[in-house]
Amino acid sequence: PLLRTALQADSSEMVRTTAAASLAHFKDASGLPLVQAALEHVDFRIRLAAAISFTRMDYNIAKPLVIQALSSRDSLVRSTAYQVIGQNVDSSVAAEVFEAVDRERDLYAKVQGLWTVGRIGGAESLPKLLYFLPDEQEELRHASAEALVLISDRLLQSGGVPQKIP
Repeated sequence: PLLRTALQADSSEMVRTTAAASLAHFKDASGLPLVQAALEHVDFRIRLAAAISFTRMDYNIAKPLVIQALSSRDSLVRSTAYQVIGQNVDSSVAAEVFEAVDRERDLYAKVQGLWTVGRIGGAESLPKLLYFLPDEQEELRHASAEALVLISDRLLQSGGVPQKIP
């Protein structure tokens, strides 16, 4: 009841955004439209609060917003979305993550995206990661190598090591 009151009556947009995210933590999606609007707010602090709230929400409730956040104009929102997908090891959204990494222009967000590919990708991800190994930017080479290790380890443990890279 207190969260719903804050969501509806508090004068602070930051408080309302945090209340909405807290409701999602308890599997209540009623505040998601407010979080969605906050992701594109003009005030960076509001966007940041909304993005960080992904880490506290029930992932199944927040998943549509997390996927949408991969296309945000704000690199911090995109980075947080990559992080949340990777932490939840959600391979069902691998295609969306791969597309977002391809579009990504921010170095930090791209590194976070490559880490996520390492967490959720399989053998089909290997060519994409190998592409970054000769990159000029050390951060991308390192993130790609780390992702290759994560995927290779998973494939070795499952016995699914490909004889040939796709």
